[in-house]
Amino acid sequence: MSVIAVVLGILLLWILYKYPWLCISLLFWTPVIKYGAYSKIPFFRVVDLTMFVCVMAGIFGLRLHFRNKKHGLVSEFPTAMIVCILIITFILGFSLMWTTAPDFGQMKFMRVLLIGIPFLILPSLYITTEDDAKYILLSFVILAIITAFVMVFFPSHEIANDHYGGGGNYGRRTFMGSDPNSAALTVTCGVLILLASFMSSYAKTIHKITGLILFPLGILAVLLSGSRGTMLGLVLAIFTIPLQSKSKIKTFLLLSLVGTISITILVFVIMPLFMGEIPIDRWLNFADQVKGGDTSSNRLPAWVFCWENAWDGMVVFGHGSGSYAMDYLKKDIPYWPHSIFFECLYETGIIGATAISFFFFYVIKTILQGMKFSQDTLDRYILMATTMCTIPMCLFSLIQWSLDGSRFLFLFSGILFSNTALIKRKHRKRLIALDSSSQSKHINLNSP
Repeated sequence: MSVIAVVLGILLLWILYKYPWLCISLLFWTPVIKYGAYSKIPFFRVVDLTMFVCVMAGIFGLRLHFRNKKHGLVSEFPTAMIVCILIITFILGFSLMWTTAPDFGQMKFMRVLLIGIPFLILPSLYITTEDDAKYILLSFVILAIITAFVMVFFPSHEIANDHYGGGGNYGRRTFMGSDPNSAALTVTCGVLILLASFMSSYAKTIHKITGLILFPLGILAVLLSGSRGTMLGLVLAIFTIPLQSKSKIKTFLLLSLVGTISITILVFVIMPLFMGEIPIDRWLNFADQVKGGDTSSNRLPAWVFCWENAWDGMVVFGHGSGSYAMDYLKKDIPYWPHSIFFECLYETGIIGATAISFFFFYVIKTILQGMKFSQDTLDRYILMATTMCTIPMCLFSLIQWSLDGSRFLFLFSGILFSNTALIKRKHRKRLIALDSSSQSKHINLNSP
């Protein structure tokens, strides 16, 4: 097994060397394959897979950055977003002097510093051309197809515990023992990217056929996973499609057609075969919560605690990194209020809460700039696909993830910024070309 692992490792490094943009999609897929790598490959019982992939992505990204620089391709970085996260990171580190949870607090600080910030910066090293953007989006689709196919046709209900030990029957479909939410999120992003190719009129026939296969299969995989937040993010992202489209009526009709075909295949062909596998009680419970106006799943008391206790004598810099778990549960363990806004408000004070609010402001601003400068179908596809993938990440960070666990929010925000920078750069070049053309015509008209 170790020899096979070494050979596969060398093959993977060669593939990443030849196709470095795969590093970005591999960063996204890491939590889906982490338990499988841990249980099958001894190397990853010693070296954390996330850190390993992050380092590899940094090395290949820097190599690509300097190579592109020689050819006049300059990387643009999301400076404003980076500053926001750096402010929060500084407070997390500074607050270790007074936090009530030094162990978890230090771990959180290091994870944001060594994983969160690099995830935000790395896309800028890889995305300098439209081909880069297209290849990265395509790689997300491929990973979504693989993940959905395995979840549906090779069922596993094993779930890894906190120390990656053996799990038991979980009652929800997983991917090789991974967190079902991570697998569902991977599938959702692939579905949304293909849907964006439909709505932007960019997709070729093969993409449309693939989409009609993945839409029902992907939704089924999400249902099997029992990931309610992911389904909510998927629906929310779909509702933004008409807002990003130039032709609202055509988009609505096409979306209705795709939705009708997909739901028909899902309900009458595929779902009946898997009804016994879908955690029906979990979805019905979620439906009851929605009817009652409460989708927090016991998060509301945690948010109230953070809000009510944030305004004491530590309101400026907060109670310290990781302090929520100790102050709320009286335990120095990895636990958070399931909302990075309330987490920042309580642990990093009004400064941290303001910084994370500005981060979301810059995400929205980036989307609006992309919509303003998009001109052709490729622009709209790249922007729509990235925007629709970023929306579930924003939702998850506000209702599920911790600050140090929101690395995919940072990753897709970085991708969104880089793709929007491409669109803006192309718009500037188009204006320069038009200006040069008009000046040329003016000179010709005035020449004797």
